[in-house]
Amino acid sequence: MNGWKMMVGIIFIAAIIVISGCTSTENITAEKIKSNILQAIKNVSSYKYSTEGTITMSITNASGVNTTETTIIQLSEVDVTNKKLKIDQTSTETKTSTTQHILYYLVNKILYTGTETNGQITWTHINTSLTDSEQTWMALSQLERQMLILENASVEQLADDVIEGVSYYVLNITLNLSASSSSSDNTVLPVDGFADMMKEMDIKYWIDKDTYQLKKATLKVTMDLNWMGMFQDATSALSIQDITLLCYDYDIPVTIDVPPDALQ
Repeated sequence: MNGWKMMVGIIFIAAIIVISGCTSTENITAEKIKSNILQAIKNVSSYKYSTEGTITMSITNASGVNTTETTIIQLSEVDVTNKKLKIDQTSTETKTSTTQHILYYLVNKILYTGTETNGQITWTHINTSLTDSEQTWMALSQLERQMLILENASVEQLADDVIEGVSYYVLNITLNLSASSSSSDNTVLPVDGFADMMKEMDIKYWIDKDTYQLKKATLKVTMDLNWMGMFQDATSALSIQDITLLCYDYDIPVTIDVPPDALQ
């Protein structure tokens, strides 16, 4: 998959939550928290996630500045044990109010995509085992994607927060761009020189202090698309992403069945 598209989502989600801050008094290092998070992710059998955010494209050329903003919302159920998932995605282009609704099902390494037009859903499918089924899984399952990010990052512990009465560690995540881009696993950063594309990046995690499960992640990133040569006539081409991810209902079984229409 396209490198910059893969980053778009390194995540999308969620909701306005009232958060109150407090200072951590526990004697635990950020690296220990990181280790515990990675182990907790490996033990998850199923979960749900939601993403919500905006992607703003700002292109500057001889004609002026052209800006478009797209809001993206995803709701997903993931069966980690059997590598099945469902994603319900709605995207809206702000200026035109044009909305697109897409359903994704990944079952038995087959990716089914249903695009809704005028109330009718048209289905296509791809056998990911013929390309790279593991990369497809990592691209669509947010927990695994966050695990890859965390494995290639340094962490800084910030002041604890409380969400709905539950205490959370808050971590600032600094992705090691050079190490990730040279990795043989190109799911996180797929091309050399990716660091040159990234202008700003701010990633934060909220981690349940009892279970070390990821509750919330925020991503704010600015990317220089001209670095990829996508807009050769532009003097500036920026993608600005502001995305929130929420993970919940850990280890509560989910049933994921492909709609009969998609199988025809």
